[in-house]
Amino acid sequence: MIDNGNQGISLATQAMNLMRGGFNPSKIHDAQLLIGGAKTFLAGFAHRNDGPVNEHGLGEEHFVEDWKNEGKDVWMFSGCADNQTSADTSIQGASTGKCLTNFRRILLT
Repeated sequence: MIDNGNQGISLATQAMNLMRGGFNPSKIHDAQLLIGGAKTFLAGFAHRNDGPVNEHGLGEEHFVEDWKNEGKDVWMFSGCADNQTSADTSIQGASTGKCLTNFRRILLT
């Protein structure tokens, strides 16, 4: 999980560096490499299940680990509700959310 987090942060850093100073045609190759890396990264999270499906169309999950009793928490930080868009600040002319922007700064420092 830590490796996935580090890879995600690295991809986000690469994207921020790519967009620094604006995007231009000389950055197309770097953008293609970044997109390829992002696709590979995200494919690692895809849920693959070849087993039977339940009444909701979802496959049953079979874990070896005792996931329900591990006592872990999941935290979600958001600058707005699910049906809203955070765009309370802008970076280099692009609207973005201040919450996510500051969260990235904290992770990358």
